[in-house]
Amino acid sequence: MSELLRDNFGKVSNLLEAHTWKNPHICELWQAAQKDSTKVLRLSPQRTVLRVILPTGAWVLKIFHPNRKVNALRNSFRASAATRERELVADWCTGQADPTLSEFHSECVNANLTFLTRSWIEAPTLAFSLERSPEETAQIAANSLKSFLDAGWIDFDPSATDFLFQPNQSSLIPLDFGHAIRSDAPVPAVARHLLFLRLLATLTDDGPAARALAASAAPLCGRSPSELLESSRLMRNEQLRKRSHRCLRRCSDFRPHSEGGHIRRAYARVKEPASGEGANSCVLSKGRRSQVTRYGNQIKKSWSNQGLSRLAATMIGRQQARRSFRMFYLLELHGIPAAQAIAWSPQPEAGVLTTLLVKGHAPRISEFTAIARHLAATHRAGLGNRDPKPSNFMMTESGPVLVDADGIRDRLTRPARDLGRLLAEVQQESSWEDEITQTYFGAVASALPLESALKRKRFTAEARDYAKHFRTRLEHKAKPK
Repeated sequence: MSELLRDNFGKVSNLLEAHTWKNPHICELWQAAQKDSTKVLRLSPQRTVLRVILPTGAWVLKIFHPNRKVNALRNSFRASAATRERELVADWCTGQADPTLSEFHSECVNANLTFLTRSWIEAPTLAFSLERSPEETAQIAANSLKSFLDAGWIDFDPSATDFLFQPNQSSLIPLDFGHAIRSDAPVPAVARHLLFLRLLATLTDDGPAARALAASAAPLCGRSPSELLESSRLMRNEQLRKRSHRCLRRCSDFRPHSEGGHIRRAYARVKEPASGEGANSCVLSKGRRSQVTRYGNQIKKSWSNQGLSRLAATMIGRQQARRSFRMFYLLELHGIPAAQAIAWSPQPEAGVLTTLLVKGHAPRISEFTAIARHLAATHRAGLGNRDPKPSNFMMTESGPVLVDADGIRDRLTRPARDLGRLLAEVQQESSWEDEITQTYFGAVASALPLESALKRKRFTAEARDYAKHFRTRLEHKAKPK
């Protein structure tokens, strides 16, 4: 049992003191939920969603326990989340040929605790089905969502994992009505456009699944597939950018570090390797500003406070360790291969970042094209990498993995500069320079406005100008003093 789940169970148990259950089925589920056979579906300080096994079958148990005082205050003046969702489900099931969701139960203990349960439905999610058969699933999903919208239903927080796909009945089953509303009139085109944008933004990338769904949804919201894909990409990037800040607060995956900073909950109870004198350690690199040391299967990077700007950043809480910790997590959310960050601490000096060791070898010049594809994936995600030099990557069986996130930026500003930094690692006007550039163009797809040959020519010229500048700087650093 995870630490947060244990905390949530303790909080719920305290709120249930002296409570007399009105629904014996929910009481039975709550008692069974505290056993080891329970599977966690979603977990946060405000909500716990579990899959619970009873002799009668499997059930989904939602427990709403608001963590913020403002939510508890708001709930005291309106219907509980469980009651509202149960009423919406009952309204949706009216007239449905398939009564799959009709068996719903809820109970309100107080404004700070409500329960909602439904039977478990064994079916693939929309996201899973789109990956398996994009074209067929997308068409069925668009038709089903059209019926959903024509009936006046709209969900302001849709997700491809919140719909179950039933190919035999050519329909979708919505599972989460927490942000749904119903009106008497069909949903207007503007709201339909927003729903499909948010649904596309929950997919991992602009792959075949997203392209198929965008093509099927385009006639329903009056936009072209390319417009939907571009807008959903920007929305996805912004959503993940906001979500990346969760690694800097207490949540289901992270918690405050005992020495300051934050740490992953999965490693909170793991004994950290000693870092004092005589410890089993190995210094991998040491520079004027930072030092990288290996301790067993962990890598620790520490920064110093040299320079007024670095000292000022530390004083206002913008430590480099903290920023790199968040950048690693942002790459993880986008699915871009990078080392897993475990913890960061503001002490000593400008902070220490701990990541897991990535086993592999240093990139060879023949593998620089793979780094170009990694850079293109970073740019497709709306991120920048100001320092994509090969020494910041480790080559593994699955490709390059970024091990230094100092150069990562959460917004893409100068992509030609990033590519120029990589081109500076090879000889000017060489075949490798052309191959790296063409590989990048082939992988960056439509994320950048490079459709015409003229735009690519200008982009290439700008990148090579940056590469020339970086080569001069590298040669200057290499000269003996």
